[in-house]
Amino acid sequence: MTSLLLGGCGQSEIDPVGSAAKESEVKNADGKRAGSFKVGEKDDRDTTGGGERPGSKSLPGGNGPVDDTVVKSVPTAAQIEDEVAQDYAKLDPSQRGAYRYVSLAGVADAHGKSKVRLARFGVEKTLNSLSKADKIAKLEQVGSSGTLFRFNIAAFGWDGGKWSTIAGGSRAGKYLKTLSSGATLVDGDWLVFSGTRPEVYRNMIGLPPTEPMLEAPLGVNRANAKYLGIRKSIVTFAGRMLERVPIRAGNRDGYYWRSYDFFVPGAADRAIDSGDISYVNGRSIPDFVASEMIWSLPNGLQAYYISGFGAQQRYDADVRVARDGRRADGIVINGESCMTCHTHGVNIRQDEVRPALASKGQAIDGNKFPTQAEISALFAGDAKIFAQAIAEMGYPDIPEEPIGPTIQMFIKRDGQPDTRTQAGEVDAVF
Repeated sequence: MTSLLLGGCGQSEIDPVGSAAKESEVKNADGKRAGSFKVGEKDDRDTTGGGERPGSKSLPGGNGPVDDTVVKSVPTAAQIEDEVAQDYAKLDPSQRGAYRYVSLAGVADAHGKSKVRLARFGVEKTLNSLSKADKIAKLEQVGSSGTLFRFNIAAFGWDGGKWSTIAGGSRAGKYLKTLSSGATLVDGDWLVFSGTRPEVYRNMIGLPPTEPMLEAPLGVNRANAKYLGIRKSIVTFAGRMLERVPIRAGNRDGYYWRSYDFFVPGAADRAIDSGDISYVNGRSIPDFVASEMIWSLPNGLQAYYISGFGAQQRYDADVRVARDGRRADGIVINGESCMTCHTHGVNIRQDEVRPALASKGQAIDGNKFPTQAEISALFAGDAKIFAQAIAEMGYPDIPEEPIGPTIQMFIKRDGQPDTRTQAGEVDAVF
């Protein structure tokens, strides 16, 4: 992937690991290797795992469930509608309106039965990445095919209005329908595609127009901020500074990471060499021009924000300075690009501020610039929060990030390329 430069969410200092893999190893429910898969290929290998009962079992150490749902058949449209109708009729009538049904039969038919678990993982990670709830929620299997599931929108903290946001996404008319039973059925790979478009993502998360409007409700208090600097960034041309602020995410301790990305060559070097953090109080164009924000959600996953000129929200990073090589158009978009890059949450970086100050014999404010050991401990603690949330979904045998491959499977199946026009600042106020 081409490095992302200003405020991008791809292969970043906050997570330099995790480009979406084009090939993955999938295992059967019995733990045996099911084979390799490249997007666009179909694999009808039997994944019944010896006929184990669909359901879940505990991970070693009790960290979360292991999803061992297996695909036994690929149902027809009529069979899917019949299974949904039977299940829908069994629900409490007062609760029916909150349930949505998800089909991955299209994935199984186009790409092979062994890809359903990867796509289910992608659906669950997407929905939980848009969640307001304080717990990870999983899809419930419906019927015996292993391709049909349901969920209650309340499990993600949504009401009908939130659902309407994701349901109104691009190409919904082809992949979302109301059945004769009254139930709502959606293709799961499309659901991942829709939920990761920046226009949908913005409204599902509730991203405001400007940085101050984002930080105030999160409780970002810079009196508690820690900083580190990086001269040669894989993200920006001119280096960057990173900031971490502890926050509360629902009922748990969380984190807020922000990059300060410079445009003028030498600007980051000057900030690092002097320990200058005056830029946090405002922008000086063109020295400090953009930011990427990452913070923990109540369920342990992460949310993302890209900002540009005037501290205003962007749907995407400027293509003149940032690229996402995993997308056909190369545009870094909030939602997809961020989720598919930050596979492991946040990863450790080496600070260059303290060494620079120490080499000159300058005083070091330990409250603002912690030691590398302290920085490493912060990174490790934050990564653990994210890793636990991923573990709770129950796919320890799928090492790759699942959202990117699920999107690619959808695009291949849909037959239409996913190309965008570069956007500017959102809700710009001049």
